[in-house]
Order: sequence, then structure tokens, then C-alpha cells
Amino acid sequence: MKVTVKITFDEYWKKYPRKRPDFSYLGDNIYFLEGNNYKQTDKTKKHKDAKSQKTDLSSDKVLISNEYKYFGKENPLDISDYRKYIKIPYGISRWGCKSSSEKVTEFIKFVMKQEAKSDIDYSAVSRKKSSSCSK
Repeated sequence: MKVTVKITFDEYWKKYPRKRPDFSYLGDNIYFLEGNNYKQTDKTKKHKDAKSQKTDLSSDKVLISNEYKYFGKENPLDISDYRKYIKIPYGISRWGCKSSSEKVTEFIKFVMKQEAKSDIDYSAVSRKKSSSCSK
């Protein structure tokens, strides 16, 4: 994921209502501003414990991207060589890592080249339109 937008939880709550859960595990827009404090929607099953909430709210940033790729279990591309050098999640991950190494640039070029040679859109395999994570 390449971060394309960085906003506050309050902005995320207001601008992305479609990302709010409805009593399910779907949707990650679970915090809203009430006064000076963030509250959690009661329509989520996620992050109900105090430790998770403290971690979630340790930063007031939500990172959004419309440039991301998904490499889950149905991924036909062999990326095992790159896993030695950079942290690539094996599936959908809420947590990423900030990377800016030569290997990351090489990996991005490799994926783009493979995608151009095939009819696979690695972003379409995942969630539609945008992906987000906090921190």
C-alpha cells in the first residue's frame, strides 16, 4: 500500500460512512469524535478491549490508499524471494510497516511488470476502491 491520503479519525468517520460496520466484522471506521474524546461505535465486534483501543488511538491518523496490491492465498505471483527482504503480509493485514528501501522499489517494479504481462489486477482481488489502516 502506498499512502495517498492521511486524515484524522474524525475526518474518516465523516467522509467514509460506507466503511462503518453494521454489527459485523466488515468495516473499519469504528471511531467517532464526541467532545474531545474518541468513542467507538456500538455496531462493531472489533477492538472492544481497552488494549486494542489504546493501540488504535495512539495516533490520530488514518492512512488511506487507492494504490495497493493484495497477495493472499489465491495469488498466482511468486513473491517468496522478496519476503526475505521486506515485510509483505500473507493476507489482508491491518498492520503494515513503513518501507523505503531499494528492495521495495525493486519489488514494486517486479509486480507492475508481471501485472502488465497478465490479465490479473492485484488490487481487484482485494477490497474495492480503497484500503485504510490506522497509524
